[in-house]
Amino acid sequence: MHEVLGDLKARLGKDDQKILNSYEKSHQIRSSIADDKLKGKSLKYDYMLKFRDSQKHAADQRLWAAIIGLGLIFIFVLLMLRGFVLLRKQRNSLQEKNIKIEQMNKEINQRSEEVMAQSEQIQKANELINAEKEKSDKLLLNILPSDIAEELKTNGKSQVRNYNMASVLFTDFKGFTKIASITDPADIVKDLDTCFAAFDRIIEQFGLEKIKTIGDAYMCVGGIPVDNKTNAIDSVLAALEIRRFMAEFRAEKIMRGEQAWELRLGINTGPLIAGVIGTKKFAYDVWGDTVNTASRMESNGVVNEISISQETFELVSDFFVCEYHGKIQAKGKGEIDMYLVKGILPELSEDYEGVKPNNLFQDKMSEQGLIDA
Repeated sequence: MHEVLGDLKARLGKDDQKILNSYEKSHQIRSSIADDKLKGKSLKYDYMLKFRDSQKHAADQRLWAAIIGLGLIFIFVLLMLRGFVLLRKQRNSLQEKNIKIEQMNKEINQRSEEVMAQSEQIQKANELINAEKEKSDKLLLNILPSDIAEELKTNGKSQVRNYNMASVLFTDFKGFTKIASITDPADIVKDLDTCFAAFDRIIEQFGLEKIKTIGDAYMCVGGIPVDNKTNAIDSVLAALEIRRFMAEFRAEKIMRGEQAWELRLGINTGPLIAGVIGTKKFAYDVWGDTVNTASRMESNGVVNEISISQETFELVSDFFVCEYHGKIQAKGKGEIDMYLVKGILPELSEDYEGVKPNNLFQDKMSEQGLIDA
C-alpha cells in the first residue's frame, strides 16, 4: 500500500498530493485502528489462553491432589490392613502361647500333684521307717544300756569296761520249782511277768541297770554303765521297794487262796567287768568275783530279807538299819560275813516302814560327798 502511494505522490501535483496525504493519513488511522483491534483480539485471546491454562493447571493440581490423596488413603488402608493382619497374627500367637501356657500349667499342676503324692508317700514311708527305728531302738535299749547301744550302732562293737565299784543285786523266788510243778504254766508266766515288770520300774527309778532274768532269778547292777558313788545305797533302796512290792503281792495271793511267793535278795559291792561280747544276740553282761559273791548272798540269804556283804555294809551302814547275820560259805573264798538290811534309819526315813528316804537322808549323802549339794 505504501509503495503504491509513493508512486502516486511522485506523479501527482501538490493538490493531489494533499488529497493523497489526507487519504494516507486516513488509511494510516484505519490501519492503526485495525491493528489495535487485532492486537485487542490477540490480547484477549492470550488472556483466554492463559486463563484456560491456569484453569487446566488448577484442574491438574486438583487431579494430582486427588490422586495423591487416593494414594495416601490406599497406603493408609494397606497399612491398616497390614496392622490388622499383624495384630491378628499376634493375637493368634498369644492364643497359642496361652494354650501352651495352660497346658504347661496343667502339666505343672499334675506334676505338682504327683510330687505331692510322692512326698506324702515318702513322708509316710519315713514315718514308718522312723516308727520302726524307734521300735528297734526301744527294743535295743530294752536289751542294752543307751551308751552301749549307741556305741554298737556307731562302731559295730562295744568295748568291755572295768568298774572299780559297782553293786550287784540278785533276787530269786524260794521253792519256785515246786510251785511251778503244781501251778498252770500260763499262771506262772503271768505272775513272773507281773513281778519282773514291777522290778523293772523300781530299778529304773533308782538308776540300776537290768542285766538279765534266768528262770525265776532277776539280776541288776548299780554303778554301770555310768560310774557313780551312790550305787550301793541305790541298790539297797531298790531292794527295799522290791521287798515291799512282794509283801503286797504275797498278801493278795494269800487272800485269793493261792500259793504265796517268797523272795530272797542279795547284794554285793566291788569291782567288775561289763560289756557286750559275741556277734549274735547281743547281751550286756557283767563278770567278776563281785558277781559271784552277790549270788552267794542271795542263795544263802534269809527269805523275804535283804542280804548284803561286808563290802556293801561298810558303804550303807550310816543310812540303814543293818543286822549282822553271821558267816556264810562262799565258793573259792571260804567264809564271808553277811548282814541283813531291815530298813532306813528312822531319823532318815519318810515312812514308818523305813523304805522311803527323807530330806535328811539326802543331806547326809551330800555331806559325805556322794551327791552334789
